[in-house]
Amino acid sequence: MRTLLRSVIAGFAALAASFAILGMADRLGIVTARGEFQRLVKSAVGPYLSDMGLPAIRSSFHLPSPQSSVFMVGFEIAVWMGMALACGFIERHFPGPPLIKGLIYAALIWLINAGIVSPAFGEGFAGRRAGPLGIASFATAHACFFIILSLLI
Repeated sequence: MRTLLRSVIAGFAALAASFAILGMADRLGIVTARGEFQRLVKSAVGPYLSDMGLPAIRSSFHLPSPQSSVFMVGFEIAVWMGMALACGFIERHFPGPPLIKGLIYAALIWLINAGIVSPAFGEGFAGRRAGPLGIASFATAHACFFIILSLLI
């Protein structure tokens, strides 16, 4: 229970830093690869959910559409918090200083996004539309998230 609580608290602190970096990039007009994972999940799972009648259920409960900003932010929070919980439970099994572990986690997740998610949408490695500054902003947000997470867990 203690690991769960620490992971949630650390996750929200790390998430705040990551969102601040990505929000600053948005305000400066820097395009990042943000939202690509959600599009990948939607394209892979969406048709099955539609076949199961989920859009009608969502509509009957007046829940936000998957295209709405509320849904997109909620999805991001859920994914990042899932990573925080996973890190919280695996953290103690890996030796080394938190800073190094945070950088390793960040590099792994960023490489998955850059090497699998972006190319899945024809964006090439790390996303062509993002450009160097967008790629750096996205990588910085990931690094801050995982470094803060590793330091606090």
